[in-house]
Amino acid sequence: MHSLVKFFASFGLLVLAFLLGIFGTYSWLQTSFHSPLARSETEERVFVIEKNDNLKVVSERLEEQDFIRAWWNVYYLSVIKGDERSDRILPGEYKLSASLAPDEILEHILSGDVFYRVLTIPEGKTVSDIAKLLAETGIVSLEEAEKALNSPQLMYSNGIRNGSFEGYLFPETYKFTKPSDTAEVMIKKMVEEGKQRIAREIPDFNSMSINVGLTPQQVITLASIVEKETGKAEERQLIASVFHNRLRIGMPLQSDPTVIYGIKDFDGNLTKAHLQDKSNSYNTYVHPDLPPTQICNPGIAAIQAVLNPADTDYLYFVSKNDGSHQFSSSYKEHRKAVREYQKKKKS
Repeated sequence: MHSLVKFFASFGLLVLAFLLGIFGTYSWLQTSFHSPLARSETEERVFVIEKNDNLKVVSERLEEQDFIRAWWNVYYLSVIKGDERSDRILPGEYKLSASLAPDEILEHILSGDVFYRVLTIPEGKTVSDIAKLLAETGIVSLEEAEKALNSPQLMYSNGIRNGSFEGYLFPETYKFTKPSDTAEVMIKKMVEEGKQRIAREIPDFNSMSINVGLTPQQVITLASIVEKETGKAEERQLIASVFHNRLRIGMPLQSDPTVIYGIKDFDGNLTKAHLQDKSNSYNTYVHPDLPPTQICNPGIAAIQAVLNPADTDYLYFVSKNDGSHQFSSSYKEHRKAVREYQKKKKS
């Protein structure tokens, strides 16, 4: 009897030890998979997944960068779950923190919760401006952006034959991420956005260009001048009408923004000498017709204004010093307007 009691006591201890072992293992797994490395470290950091990285490599890098305790916390959790998404991890930047548990980090990655950097290209920005904006995203350097924007091969592959991306980088808000979005990829997205927007919003673009006596490229060139000449929506068609009227009679466009575009390191002071400089191919005071390329990247509204100019006989306009312009049909009217608004500017 004593031996039987002793046997059951020993068996009970074994069962207890077994249960404690199971409980301990369960607690250990709970800690490994569901407990964050540092619950108080809530500051998010960027974690980059490169193209063709597998989950093992990603897990090891998570440990190296102190997001998790051990690489297997994430890797084996995925194996246990049998999640098929682990075979197609989306490269990019992910915002993570050490306050996230391994299972939460795994879900961020497998769901492709990529952190995108937002870049807004306003209407009227030049290629030079856009190079700086690309660099400000932190995805590419200024040198990389400028190199890509001046690449003849990249222009050719994007269907551009006039030797400049100017006018073809569509003003819009974009989302980019590392490492997939290189300077070349970012530029291509802007060019494609322009093509798609024109095709969608101006489906008769080519025939409308012919109707106003311009080639499609010339439409974009004139739109870039209209974009630079006014920021007021209600004036775009009026400005466009002035330039159309001048082109029709062979009168120089005499647009200050075109002259400025052709001046290297322009200091903000447009002089008489600048307006008389024949070496500046963008000087529309001395060179008739349109400049050789666009002078900025116009938005869809400026393009539509060139294709649908107001029906006027205006040949001149002068700033009213409030962002708007006074339009005139004759030089006499124009001189009167110039005197009036120059006087108001000085007073």
